[in-house]
Amino acid sequence: MKWVGEGALYGAYHLRYELAPTPLTGRIEGIFDLDDAVMGFSGKWYTVVQDSNTYGNEALYKVDGAPRIIAIYPRSVRASGEPQTLTAIGVNLPAKISATDIRFSDRNVKVKGIRKEGASQIVLEVVASSGTATGPVSVSIEGVVCEEPLIVFDKIDGIRIFPALGRARVSSGAAYPPQGVQFVARAVHFGKDGKPETEDDLILEPVDAKWWLEEEVTRENDDDLKYLETSIMNGLYTPVTTYAPIEARIQRREGVGLIAVGASYKDGGKELKGRSLLAVTVPDFVTHIK
Repeated sequence: MKWVGEGALYGAYHLRYELAPTPLTGRIEGIFDLDDAVMGFSGKWYTVVQDSNTYGNEALYKVDGAPRIIAIYPRSVRASGEPQTLTAIGVNLPAKISATDIRFSDRNVKVKGIRKEGASQIVLEVVASSGTATGPVSVSIEGVVCEEPLIVFDKIDGIRIFPALGRARVSSGAAYPPQGVQFVARAVHFGKDGKPETEDDLILEPVDAKWWLEEEVTRENDDDLKYLETSIMNGLYTPVTTYAPIEARIQRREGVGLIAVGASYKDGGKELKGRSLLAVTVPDFVTHIK
């Protein structure tokens, strides 16, 4: 994506920017702090119109600075013995490399080929042999270690939906549009203890899940789902109700409430399910303080 905007550097350590709207997003602002130890900025961007749950963590580095591997994608590979594509993202990466220039802390993970190389990304074909130990594996290219480890797994034990509790807001006219929530279902390996939701769980890649909404019963005659039900495409929920009272509801309540989001995914013939909560509440009438 290409954005146009202005940035200001405060006291040489703090960066703020504003990006012009695009057909995909509204106006975006970002706030970042400089880490002088690595000479890079890190922070968060977010949409300006209300708190629309649209944001992202971002890091910025000089393209002519010291070689750096910022991230790898995907973050996990399966110990299956099958070739898998891995992309390293960075700045000032080597222009020409060979398979021997790329090393993994586990020798059972090997480079089978290099598909693309450049200053900002290197696309690899890697193989993690069957029996490779599960867990994090460090990656380095010509001695430059990736800031994020690669995760090796042998099977998918379950899925987990993020966030565990999403917050959406109903609309109240053009100035206060509905604010949705993007849920993501990620594969999970339960780690050495084999138990879900413990500290050694390995959070893997997002999966292409099937989504649905269901009632979260919190009171007698709970009817929240009746008014909050709508499509949830690829995990994206956007309220269809408004701030106006609904005459048919007890105490003329607005179209708000607490429901649940479910997802399922099949891996090797096994169906895995996850569940999160979704709170739909009133608009945020407090303007942003900049």
